[in-house]
Amino acid sequence: MCSPSPSASRPMPHPRRHLPLLALILLLGAALRWIGLGERPPGAYWDEQAIAVNARLLAARGHDQYGARWPLFWRALDDYKAPVFPYSVLAASPLVGDDVLGARRVAALWGVLGLAAC
Repeated sequence: MCSPSPSASRPMPHPRRHLPLLALILLLGAALRWIGLGERPPGAYWDEQAIAVNARLLAARGHDQYGARWPLFWRALDDYKAPVFPYSVLAASPLVGDDVLGARRVAALWGVLGLAAC
C-alpha cells in the first residue's frame, strides 16, 4: 500500500485569497493602458486611422473606403483586418468617439478584458 505524498495532504488554498492581488494587477494594467492614451504614442499610426475612417464610413454610409458593404474582413490600405476589433470600434463609436482616440479607447478596453481573462 502506498502512503499519500506530503503535498496531497495539504489543503488547497482558497481561490478568493488571491482576489486582492488579481484586482491590483487588473487596476495597474488598466492604468498603464489608459493614462496618456491620447498622447502616447505621439501622432496616429496608419492602421489606427484606417480603422477609424472605415468605422465612420460604415456607420454613416454602410460601406467601407473601397465600397464593400459590411465586409467580413476589412480591407484597409491593402491590408486586411480581422472583423472583431474593427466592428467593436464601430459599435462603441457612439460612446467613445469615431476618431483615432476612440479606436485607441476600444483597444485599451480589449487589453483590460484580456488581462481579466488571464
